[in-house]
Amino acid sequence: MVVVISAMFAGICVGYLLRRHRLGLLPRIIMGFILLLLFLLGFDIGSDEHIIKSIPTLGAEALLISLLSILFSCIAAWILWRICGKPHANSKEDNDEG
Repeated sequence: MVVVISAMFAGICVGYLLRRHRLGLLPRIIMGFILLLLFLLGFDIGSDEHIIKSIPTLGAEALLISLLSILFSCIAAWILWRICGKPHANSKEDNDEG
């Protein structure tokens, strides 16, 4: 973990020192590294037999968690709308209309 944090801190320092220089290819290089990391992650997952066998279970759990998150977000938004969304009888907006 110390190596990861040190590498990130070194990148912040170098980025701070080079902030005035235009690095036109940097976004493409970063995207290339991100795609390489995603490929290697997929390769590692694909080569692990235990993960491959448990994909249906993981998918069902992920679907359940997603649906419950959406449901409770909608409920919380509805409650917040009921509390904050109603205009009050003595509000300035109501008095300006007439």
